[in-house]
Amino acid sequence: MKFQVKYVFIFNSIAALILGLGFVFFPEILMTMIGFSNAADGPTAFRFCGIFVLGVSILTFISRNEEDSSSRQSIIFFLFIIYALMDVFHFIFCDLTNLMVGFVIGIDTLLFVAYGYFFLKKGAIPFNTN
Repeated sequence: MKFQVKYVFIFNSIAALILGLGFVFFPEILMTMIGFSNAADGPTAFRFCGIFVLGVSILTFISRNEEDSSSRQSIIFFLFIIYALMDVFHFIFCDLTNLMVGFVIGIDTLLFVAYGYFFLKKGAIPFNTN
C-alpha cells in the first residue's frame, strides 16, 4: 500500500470528529483531562474550538478522494500550518506532563509531519502569483 494523502485525510477526519464532538458536547470533561481551568466561559470557548475541529473533520473527509490540484495542495498547506501552530501552542502553554496533552501533541505532530511530507513532496507553494 502506497502512502497517500487520502489516508492521512481519513485519519485526520476520524480523529477530528472524535475530538470535535468531545469539545462540543463534553467540554468540562475534556477541560479537566487536559488540565484547563473550568472557569467562567471556558466551556463556551471549548465548544467554539470544537466547531472549528468539526469543520476540519468535514474538510478532510470531503477532500480525501479529490484529485491532485492547487486547491487540494492549499488544503494540505493550511493543515500543515495549523498543526505546526497547535504544536507550538501546546509546548508553550500546556502542561507537558499531562498524559492527555501528550496524546494530543503526538497526534498533532504526526499530522504535521505527514502534511509537511505531502506539501514538500509536491515542491511548490500552492498559491498562484499570476
